[in-house]
Amino acid sequence: MQTAANLLYLTGLEPAEIAQRFALLVREFRTAGVRIGQGEYDEIAVLCFVAQPVDRIVGTVLELRERLRELLRWTTKAIAFNL
Repeated sequence: MQTAANLLYLTGLEPAEIAQRFALLVREFRTAGVRIGQGEYDEIAVLCFVAQPVDRIVGTVLELRERLRELLRWTTKAIAFNL
């Protein structure tokens, strides 16, 4: 969680704005069926830097996750998400 907080600070956005974006990403991933816990906070923090609408970020990540799972059969959904 400390790493995520450090990364979020680097965005240069106001704390309330970046916290809202982080929470929105978490909510949208959970709505899409992705299990988000503390272990994924760093990945979500990095995604806060992406200058795209949240729904597009979530869609792209989920698409890439599935492509990784097809190409690398040994990956789980969690590992593919982290990648």
